[in-house]
Amino acid sequence: MAIVKSTAIGEAKNSLGQITFQTVKGRTIARQKPIHVANPRTEAQMTQREKLANLVAAWRAFFFQTRPYWTVIKGRGSAYNEFVSKNMIYGDQVEVEDGHLGNVPFDFYCSSGKYGETALSWQPRLYNRGEVGINDMQLREEIRKGDQINLIQFSSDTPTKTVIKTTILTDQDISTLKDGGIIEIEYDFPCDSIAVVYYSSARRISNTARMTGDV
Repeated sequence: MAIVKSTAIGEAKNSLGQITFQTVKGRTIARQKPIHVANPRTEAQMTQREKLANLVAAWRAFFFQTRPYWTVIKGRGSAYNEFVSKNMIYGDQVEVEDGHLGNVPFDFYCSSGKYGETALSWQPRLYNRGEVGINDMQLREEIRKGDQINLIQFSSDTPTKTVIKTTILTDQDISTLKDGGIIEIEYDFPCDSIAVVYYSSARRISNTARMTGDV
């Protein structure tokens, strides 16, 4: 594949000999036609296809709801593509049963963004409350009223109860977090659940978070 910049070609379409032209998001792309199209279905290919199928099913069953929390370059990708790219290594461990998540492996990416995986601290407490703080100094400076702390619950016994809970930050929350303090988040999840906590804003900025914590 080649990106073509030519006033003669312009926004070319269709084919010229063995070269096919296509305009994608304002760029003219040239691709050579394959001489032979084969589908050998090797073991490696089948494994990758199975991983992709599992990730597609997981996205449709639940993770489409996390679309706002995947930071991508505008015009050069999508949240879905970022989700698949980050999690392909774990694709053979994902299970979707009757349209619901059955199993999601540890270290599975639930968001990807400007701030790193250690940007937030999370400590579960009794009586359905957890404590969240901000470790990343830049994030402390940049949080604003109306930004969110999101929590995903995964329950091994009740896969249909996988949900996202969102807490919108108030002026008091912002002041506390900027000073290095912690805020409480309420949840009503089963005690055997796994929780993923991450930050996001109306500006489509988030931190990278993976499924590594317990409720």
